Amino acid sequence: MEQGNFFEEAALPLIAAAALIFFGIRARFFHNLSYIRGRNAAPLKDEKAYCEAAGNLMFLLAGISVVLAVVAYFISEIAGFVIMVAGLVLFFALWVRMNRKYGE
Repeated sequence: MEQGNFFEEAALPLIAAAALIFFGIRARFFHNLSYIRGRNAAPLKDEKAYCEAAGNLMFLLAGISVVLAVVAYFISEIAGFVIMVAGLVLFFALWVRMNRKYGE
C-alpha cells in the first residue's frame, strides 16, 4: 500500500479532523465560542467550563475521525462507517449533556 494513496482516500476525514482540532483549540484554550453559539447568544451558566468541555468534545470527534480514516483504509469501509456512526452518537449525547450542564 502506498502512502500517497492513503492520503488520497482518507483526505476528507483527515481534513475534518484538522478543522475540529483547530476549533477545539479555539474553544478550549482561547475561550472563543462565537463560531458555535453566534454573537448574540444568551449567556451561559459557566462559560469557562462550557469552553473546556466543548474543546474536549471536538478533540474527541477529531480522534474518532482519524480512527475512521485508518480503519476505513486498512480494514473495511463498513467498519469505518460503523465507528463513525457510533462516534457521532456518542459525541451528540455528550454535547447535549454538556449543554444542559453548562449552557443556558
